Amino acid sequence: MESIFGLLTILFNLTLVGGVVMFIFKVLKFRKKSDFKNEIDNLQAQISLLRISLKAKVKKKSFTFRSQFPKPLITGDLIDTALNELIENKLETGKELQAYFDLSRRINSFLVVNIQGYSPIEDFMSNDFKNEISIIRLIKDISSLSARLNKRSDSYNLTNQSAKLATVDNLIFTSMIEVNRIFNDTPEVHEETPPVAKKPAA
Repeated sequence: MESIFGLLTILFNLTLVGGVVMFIFKVLKFRKKSDFKNEIDNLQAQISLLRISLKAKVKKKSFTFRSQFPKPLITGDLIDTALNELIENKLETGKELQAYFDLSRRINSFLVVNIQGYSPIEDFMSNDFKNEISIIRLIKDISSLSARLNKRSDSYNLTNQSAKLATVDNLIFTSMIEVNRIFNDTPEVHEETPPVAKKPAA
């Protein structure tokens, strides 16, 4: 009888210990899940704020471009449409960011035709160098944070199959090559001082 009682006591203790261990494991798992979710929420918030700033900078760029044309633009013509598309771009995907660079190049080509001696520092830049550098930095930051967000979301989804989080666009686009080139090869970018550019003829 005593041996049976002793065996039951051991089983009870093992069950109790097992329950405690399981409880601790669940608490740690919940905490890890909560930490992951908080980090993901923070990354999403950062990206949203940076994108708001990016859109404001691009809108300013569109106004800068528009002010450079010697004559008022006709509503609905090619140049006016391109400038409006620049502002309306959501800048949320790699495709949309590539469209931003393509539109900027197209607008610059119009300026080259309309202004004698006009020669931008880069074919996608306006003459507001400080604003251009801000745009490039914002794009790089958003791209970096998006990659980090996707990595965290993938890790979260591995242990939460029933409630997976959606990933964001990785922001892979052709003109990122130019962005990286400017950061790696142009000291003026880090000094925020524009290099010498050709002035339009008087």
